[in-house]
Amino acid sequence: QVNRGILEFVEPKNGELIELPLNITGEDAIRISEIVKIVYKKIRELDFPDTSEYSKNLKGIIAFEDDMLDGKI
Repeated sequence: QVNRGILEFVEPKNGELIELPLNITGEDAIRISEIVKIVYKKIRELDFPDTSEYSKNLKGIIAFEDDMLDGKI
């Protein structure tokens, strides 16, 4: 079981790699697992939803994920 992860940005900033540590909860793991299943199915079916209505920031990404999880797209 994974409880912690680190996002490491591959492009250095001021000569240093940036790391973003994350604590992963059980709810996070379930959400990610469900999103992966949905995305995999959409790719297999060549079902690429229009994302132009979502803002290009974290709020828009979460809204898109929520819509996929709720079956709206």
